[in-house]
Amino acid sequence: MTRMQFQRNQFTGNIPYTIGSLERMEQFTLEGNKLGGTIPAEVCDLTKNFLRQFIVDCYDKRLNEGYDCEPDCCTLCRDVK
Repeated sequence: MTRMQFQRNQFTGNIPYTIGSLERMEQFTLEGNKLGGTIPAEVCDLTKNFLRQFIVDCYDKRLNEGYDCEPDCCTLCRDVK
């Protein structure tokens, strides 16, 4: 699997660390959901190999959703609306 596009699905919770086992993934898109917490290191490690696009929602303190994107992890952080 090289692409996972899960935008605007109203998913809640955290990103599972097991996504990091998809070593050949090139695109992972999650914006428009209700995810939050910390992005697992296993997922961030994918950006060092094949993952070229990793898009999540930016952290919104008011909603307590989204992520503070580390430069070595997310390729784009979109504002939560």
